[in-house]
Amino acid sequence: MAYRSAITAILLLSSVANNAHSDGVPQVEDMCVQPGEQSAERRRPGVPIERYQLPTCPADVNEEKKATPWEAPIELGPPVPDRWRIVRAVGIEANLWDPYNGQNILKGDLPVWKDDWFYSIIAISDTIIEPRRFAIPVGVSTTSRTGSLDTMGRGETTIFAETLIIENVFYKGNTVFKPPDWEFRFTPAFQVNQVHADEIGVLRVNPEQGGRSSRRRKDTFTGVQALFVDKHLRNVGERYDFDSIRVGIQPFSSDWRGFLFQDNQLGVRLFGTRHNNRFQYNLAWFRRLEKDTNSGLNDVTQSLR
Repeated sequence: MAYRSAITAILLLSSVANNAHSDGVPQVEDMCVQPGEQSAERRRPGVPIERYQLPTCPADVNEEKKATPWEAPIELGPPVPDRWRIVRAVGIEANLWDPYNGQNILKGDLPVWKDDWFYSIIAISDTIIEPRRFAIPVGVSTTSRTGSLDTMGRGETTIFAETLIIENVFYKGNTVFKPPDWEFRFTPAFQVNQVHADEIGVLRVNPEQGGRSSRRRKDTFTGVQALFVDKHLRNVGERYDFDSIRVGIQPFSSDWRGFLFQDNQLGVRLFGTRHNNRFQYNLAWFRRLEKDTNSGLNDVTQSLR
């Protein structure tokens, strides 16, 4: 029974091939191409060119034997409003709480206003726990154990600092190949820090503030690490070299490694690139912000330097 089915299938295939040939559909071995349409460089590795190259058509060849490109229409599916929603067209819905499955409006996958205004939020938690020990001399002003016979006191110190940074960016434009046309950025930082020292005089200079409370300090602070507006002035060239201006509290590094100056300060900066981003320029004016003593964050409540 199996042999009979196989023979029947072979006969059907032969019949289809004969019908196709009889209907005028050219076979591969009977086809040809116009002069100059095929190149000897287009070949599979290890296969001689003569195995698949089609012969050149003579001048009086039948049009049915010529190899022509596929011109049948291709179904593109239903239209979508813009390219940001192509993922939704295939059935993947947006997920506000899961940024890794589906598109998320909070990380700039979809516009939040009009067609090209996006919002992105990034949260960073930075935790430092640092136990350390350094030499502290024994003396009336530095130790709570005045009867100590050693020349060095107990130098153990433990530092704990938790910083939460929330970066909010609202920008306009297609940022795949070029900078945004407009960018508004606000980055607050919240810190809680606590320090414990075994000796007095380490956290507070006044020796009269002795006792257990003088060896511990807990502090909280909120600083503004970025608050600026960025305007894209123009594109220079086809590779999106650009000129932009940025006003507000912004990060700035005066050199490539940041050895000379690297900080987030209030200023105005004109910057851009040239020759496919090989050359970068900055023309900036800054006023220094005061820093909080314990956290090191920007203190916008103090006067400018």
